[in-house]
Amino acid sequence: MKKVFSIIIKILILILTTIWGVLFGIFAPLSIMFGDIVREEIATSPIIVVWLINSAVCYVGGTVLVMLNCTKIAAIVHTIGLIVTLYVHTVFSQLLTSFNGGVLPVMYMPIIFVSILSIILMVITNWNSWMKKAEERNAAKYDEAPSILGGTYKTDEKPKKSKK
Repeated sequence: MKKVFSIIIKILILILTTIWGVLFGIFAPLSIMFGDIVREEIATSPIIVVWLINSAVCYVGGTVLVMLNCTKIAAIVHTIGLIVTLYVHTVFSQLLTSFNGGVLPVMYMPIIFVSILSIILMVITNWNSWMKKAEERNAAKYDEAPSILGGTYKTDEKPKKSKK
C-alpha cells in the first residue's frame, strides 16, 4: 500500500512539474524577458532571472531527486523553492503595481502543491525507518534500569526475588 501511494505521489509531482512548473516557472519568465508583454524596466529586472533560476533548480532538480528516491533532499529543495517563489511573487507583484500593471495571483501555486506532495512522500517512504530508530532509542533508554539496592540489572534478565 505504501508503494502504491508513493508511486501515485511521484506521478503527481511529475505532472505538476512538467505542466505547471515548466509553464509558470520557466516559460513565463522567458516570455517576460524576451517578449514585448511588459515594460522594459520589468523585463530587465533581476527578479525575473531569480524566478527563472529558482524554477529550473527547485522544480526540475527537486523532481529529479524525487525520481532518484532522495526524498529527504527533494523535500528540502522543494521547500526552499517554495520560500524563494513566495519572495519572487512578492517582489514581482510590487514591481508590477509600481508600474500600474496587474498582479500574478497563481504564479506560486504549483510549487506549494509540489512541496506538500514532496513532504508527504518523504514521510511515507521514511516512516518505517523513523519508527525503527525510535524503538531502538527507547530500548537503549530502558536497557539498564536502576535497582532499589543501588545496582543495575538488564531488563531482559529477571530481577532476583528476595527471600523472606
